[in-house]
Amino acid sequence: MTPSKLQIPALLEPYRKQIESSVKPFVRIYAKPDDDLDLTQSKFGGFPYLPIGYEYPTGDNGQPLFMLAQINFEEVPHLSGFPKKGILQFYVGDDNMYGLDLDDPFDQSNYRLIFFEEVDADNAQEDFDFPDFDNIPVLQSHSLRFEVQSAPVSPTDQAFDEYFGTPVFDFFDRFGNDKVEVRRAYARLAQGSGHKLGGYAHFTQEDPRLVQEFEEAKLLLQIDSDHKSILWGDEGIGNFFIHPEDLRDLEFSEVLYNWDSP
Repeated sequence: MTPSKLQIPALLEPYRKQIESSVKPFVRIYAKPDDDLDLTQSKFGGFPYLPIGYEYPTGDNGQPLFMLAQINFEEVPHLSGFPKKGILQFYVGDDNMYGLDLDDPFDQSNYRLIFFEEVDADNAQEDFDFPDFDNIPVLQSHSLRFEVQSAPVSPTDQAFDEYFGTPVFDFFDRFGNDKVEVRRAYARLAQGSGHKLGGYAHFTQEDPRLVQEFEEAKLLLQIDSDHKSILWGDEGIGNFFIHPEDLRDLEFSEVLYNWDSP
């Protein structure tokens, strides 16, 4: 979606300049339930690619973490700032908080990001032996398909205030009795929800980057509930954020993990 092709609702037409200036690309992820997955392919759930001899990640209780997502960047259309190759994995804990520590969402004791810059399918572990997981957001493995898209700022992303010069609730309040309808129309235009790499984030609560003083971080990965086989709490959404410099340097130790639900 380029700015010139934006179909902006009539009541928002006076704000076309702000909306168009906020448009940026992202990679939309389409997930399909699939149990026939290769070790090295991109996926939600399933078994990970791990080189022979690499220890499977565990939480601080010694229990295996659940592989939430694996992104093989050779399968992903290139997005500026993101790797062109390598496999990035996201693991979360098998607990009621899916490994998230609300007091310190940067603490990867019970979740983990692992990156393999070089991938050797002939040197991959094939036998994984651990108990079934009970408390996980992805209930079935999925194969993934990727497509570059673009959209304006999400109404729940911290950047909304920057482009519109006012907090999001104050902005939509100016539409009076039409505010709910206008906000819904804008949300459809912004495409903030869903699975994605990069772009603007969506939340059911508030943007955690403001609370954690991590405002310069960008969205790394977002996985949304699909009401069927992916479920964050009560149909919430999960996000991972990273500083652009760390992403450029392929350094994934300082990442903000968040999920929330209505």
